[in-house]
Parts: sequence; C-alpha cells; structure tokens
Amino acid sequence: MNTFSRLPLALLALSALPCGRALADTQVSLTNPGMEEPYGAVNAGPATITGQIASGWSDNSYWQAPAPTIAYSEDANNPHGGAASQKVVVSSVGGDRFQMIQRFGQQTGNVYTLSAWVRGTPGVQVSLSIQQAASPYTTYIQSSLALTNDW
Repeated sequence: MNTFSRLPLALLALSALPCGRALADTQVSLTNPGMEEPYGAVNAGPATITGQIASGWSDNSYWQAPAPTIAYSEDANNPHGGAASQKVVVSSVGGDRFQMIQRFGQQTGNVYTLSAWVRGTPGVQVSLSIQQAASPYTTYIQSSLALTNDW
C-alpha cells in the first residue's frame, strides 16, 4: 500500500508564459490549488475509489479494468502549507494507474510549467503530467520522481 500527500495534478503551481517572453509569468487559475477545505465525496466511480477529495479536484481512474483501489482523505498531519493536504492511499493501481485531475484551459503559444509538493512511501515513483482531456489524450508535459518522507 502506498500513501501519497498532495499528488498529481495535486497542488499544482502552474504558470503560463507566452513564448519569447521571459519577464512576468501569467498564472493559470486552478480551483483550490492548495487542496484546502472543503472536502467532499470523491466523484462517481467504482466502489474501490472512495473517500473525501478537495473541492475542485476529481478522480479519473475509473476508466480502467480492473479498477484501482484508492482512498482519498483530508490530512492535517504535517501539511506543506495551509491547514491540510490531500492524502491519497493507493492499494492497487488497477489496470494501469491512478489519476487525480483538474481541468484548465491551455492556449497555443504559451509555455506551461508544472510543479507540485508531494511526499509518500520512499522510493515509490509518481508521474505528474498535463494531458489533453479528450481523445487522443495527448500528454504535453510529464515528469516522474521518486517519493520521500519529506516535502
């Protein structure tokens, strides 16, 4: 069983910078980027995806077979900043992976930078990515990292 706090695309500090300009970043407006209250029941999906997820975020893992086993909850124990962080316990990735998402608009000609504060079971690999929301689900940015106990 792997435990993650503030995961993909969790706590994304995304910025858009028009190509050819290197001065001021233009922030992408995410809903609840710090994953603070309120928390609500995770969106509809298989019974193996349960718990409370930060407002503005949703789980997109239900499309695969077998379904993953995931429990979401608010975690007030040692958050990186603010009062809480999103805790995600992944007991099984199912057929492929678990996906925690938030949609935002992208514009041609902008450069997007993805960043997140994550921690979890040391050595477990996670990927953070920006992906097209509809078919063909093109991945625009992806970065993998090994988790540690610290932020």
